[in-house]
Amino acid sequence: MPRTDGIDISHWNAITDWDAIPPFRLVSLKATEGKSGKDKTFTFRREQFRNRQTELLGYYHWIRSDSAIIAQVANVIATVGALPVGEFIQNDWETTANIAPVTVAQVDEFNDRIRQHYGRDCVITYSSDWVPGFTAWRNASPDEPLWYANYNTGSTATGGPAEVARWNADVWQWSSTTRVPGFAAGIDVNEVSNWARLREIAGYVEAPLPPPVIPPPLPPEVPDMILVRNSESHAFTDGKTYPPNSIVWELIHGELRHVGPDEYAAIVSVPITGTYTNAQLAKLPRYSKTVTGTISGTVVVMS
Repeated sequence: MPRTDGIDISHWNAITDWDAIPPFRLVSLKATEGKSGKDKTFTFRREQFRNRQTELLGYYHWIRSDSAIIAQVANVIATVGALPVGEFIQNDWETTANIAPVTVAQVDEFNDRIRQHYGRDCVITYSSDWVPGFTAWRNASPDEPLWYANYNTGSTATGGPAEVARWNADVWQWSSTTRVPGFAAGIDVNEVSNWARLREIAGYVEAPLPPPVIPPPLPPEVPDMILVRNSESHAFTDGKTYPPNSIVWELIHGELRHVGPDEYAAIVSVPITGTYTNAQLAKLPRYSKTVTGTISGTVVVMS
């Protein structure tokens, strides 16, 4: 059994108990017909469903071939007024007794004029393959939003699920006689296959994904140890004064340690990376720990 995600109703569908009507996400109300028709229940019912904070509220216009499309669009605009976020127009393309079928050109003109007036893609076409011109229209406009009617709920090739997929429908009206609490008799019920498309038509702007979190760059790697020399004559603890560039120092994590001649002979392959003045050397804390481990390049690997 298909889902009942939403309903579409007109003055023909009497409401007997407002409190009993389920909180559908999707409701479509008949608003207008032709160049002057207006559903007598539209204004009141729109207010009620707005007060219920219905997520998707559509207003359908029964399009006719016997009046100019520009006049029909004017009727819609005068009746519906502004379209706040969450609301949209439904072009109800069926057949009307005793007048010529609506043409594909009229359907397209209606949709284009509605979009032009409201400044957004706010219209979905309701129809089915039993409507003259539908197949040609759908083949020419396969990406137009579609509310498709098919009351065959079977799994055959002509059943509703297969036809919904074939016509790439966003909404499937699968019954016109289903009993829904709060209504005096059966009504049109629908299953939604593309909620995102409906929300787009209704003007919702989906929040963009947050930008990826980029971690701050790592600080440049500080070697465990570097070797430097004195840039000035330096008086050492043995009482002697040594000329520039004659003393080798280790800087281990920023702490100073003198390298004796024997130790330096063992690490002579490690390059000297710079020189320090006496003032710079005096500011550095002395490294008091015993160095154990191996020397690789300019880095001593501490154990």
